[in-house]
Amino acid sequence: MKLLPFVKRRSRRAAVECGMTMIEVAISASIFAIISVGAVVFFRGTMKSMDETAQGARVMNVATSGITFLQRDFAMSTPSRIWVEASCPCYDEVRLQVPVDLDASGPVWGAVSARPIEVNEEPRQRHPGWKVRYHVEGSMLVRDIVDDEDEPVAGTAIVIARDLLPYEAVARLFGTGGGQTRGGTTSTQPRVPKIFRIWQPDPGDAPRIYAGVITTAVPISDGNGQMKLGPWNEHRTTLRAERN
Repeated sequence: MKLLPFVKRRSRRAAVECGMTMIEVAISASIFAIISVGAVVFFRGTMKSMDETAQGARVMNVATSGITFLQRDFAMSTPSRIWVEASCPCYDEVRLQVPVDLDASGPVWGAVSARPIEVNEEPRQRHPGWKVRYHVEGSMLVRDIVDDEDEPVAGTAIVIARDLLPYEAVARLFGTGGGQTRGGTTSTQPRVPKIFRIWQPDPGDAPRIYAGVITTAVPISDGNGQMKLGPWNEHRTTLRAERN
């Protein structure tokens, strides 16, 4: 009977030595929570950065592809077969022709479709008198073909660049008119850059040389599940048209 109190004291001492107090549990839980939150924040930041990088690479690749289309078509055309219109303040519209055949008088000008188009129940890829057209639809630069009546031909549209900078977004950011300040320098060009523009820098001395620019903006997440526009970039190129 005298051994019982001693056994109870050893049991209590063993429980204290082997277990954890509530304070220790609370401290451990707090440390674990801090580490978990830090890991989640780091993971979200890494995923956001990777997503922005992937979006930027995709836009760059598509813009480069669009520029390649332009360079190829302009290289096959000639200044007398290229028509550039200022369709609106935000973009230009370009029509051009390339040689599709040859007769006694020289090259026959028209357009080449990416795949055969049925004309008068006959599938054809080379279309005399038709024109290749580059124009903007929303946030996309589209290449299609118009017939000799200047009507779009169904089934010829190809999206050659996506994520073009929306004109409304630029107007909100930069306003209209005046000089554009970027990188500490002021340009004499309009403050609202064109989404798509083609022009001749020196039509007198270099009538075959054209300049082109495609302006894109990468859509990125704001961290709350909403998408917003990231930095805008101008993809510039030199386009050369053959002599007549």
